[in-house]
Amino acid sequence: MEIGNKVIAVFGGTFDPPHNGHVGIAGDVISSGAASKVIFMPAFRPPHKPDSPVSGFNVRMDMLKLATNGNDKFEISDIESGRTGPSFTFDTLLEFSRLRPGSEIKLLIGSDSLKLLHTWHRAEELVQNWRLIVYPRKGYMPSMEELCLNWSDEVAEKLLGYILPMPFHDFASTDIRGKIIKGEDVGDLLAPDVFKYIIGEKIYRRK
Repeated sequence: MEIGNKVIAVFGGTFDPPHNGHVGIAGDVISSGAASKVIFMPAFRPPHKPDSPVSGFNVRMDMLKLATNGNDKFEISDIESGRTGPSFTFDTLLEFSRLRPGSEIKLLIGSDSLKLLHTWHRAEELVQNWRLIVYPRKGYMPSMEELCLNWSDEVAEKLLGYILPMPFHDFASTDIRGKIIKGEDVGDLLAPDVFKYIIGEKIYRRK
């Protein structure tokens, strides 16, 4: 456990597979000064993808370790591995806050998730208790008017203020899996060690 005056960005997701976009986003967050560390947190059972097939948790953990190897500003957490039900972000942030009492915990999400944040488990409490870092995604930038449909003007303004000016990293894990299955080149999308692991373990072989 690390204790100290740190700002930690918790970066949740399926990470199936973790790609250069994920790593680029985390790097930009560190470079911007919005956080001093990024913790990648693979969801054990993603609540927004209950019917989608997801690679095993340990497989995704292994790929994340390979994708982030050598960067001491990145950390991988298996905090959700013991969950028997859906991986709700509110519960996880609460646990991180207990485990890291000397740190400020922020939630790192994309602007696509920001548009849907009102649908999340205990969303109002989440926004009240933790600050966010929002990375932009093309075509998913919510307006003040859109956010005000589900949030008060004050909260909507606060949420828009969390959007971090940074380059787009719009790689999609779904597309990458499809390319791998088809045998297409993904050399510019994945870390070499991640690609070797996927091929060696036949993670996304055609069913």
